[in-house]
Amino acid sequence: MFVIESVANPKYICGVFEREKDAKAYLKGLPADLRRHLRVYNVELQFPCFIIEEDGFEFTGQEDLLARLDQLNASHFDDQVYFNIYLIDSDFRPKKAGLDSMGMLRHVHVTSDFLNWYKSEGIGYLNRIGMLD
Repeated sequence: MFVIESVANPKYICGVFEREKDAKAYLKGLPADLRRHLRVYNVELQFPCFIIEEDGFEFTGQEDLLARLDQLNASHFDDQVYFNIYLIDSDFRPKKAGLDSMGMLRHVHVTSDFLNWYKSEGIGYLNRIGMLD
């Protein structure tokens, strides 16, 4: 799959495409001044997959995501955010170029409360909140 990422501040994912030709077509339609701040790269995953946002973006599959969640322990600080998880289940193509539209993706903030629920219910919790099909 092909990813278009903004490398300007703030950094965000501008698009995710299954096919390279779709990524190139989307990129070609963006203004030149915006394209200067973008990078395109390939990740060896298929839909559905996940983006972990923590000091940058990491693309991962379900098995690796679950292993990462299993390693975490909830802090006693309720408002601590460990990282964000975004579900990518099809091409992501924001309607408005140049804006961070990642909030439109199905996502969760991994907090202590989230971890407590996950540790209690396991994968069923992720199913219940719509992060797994």
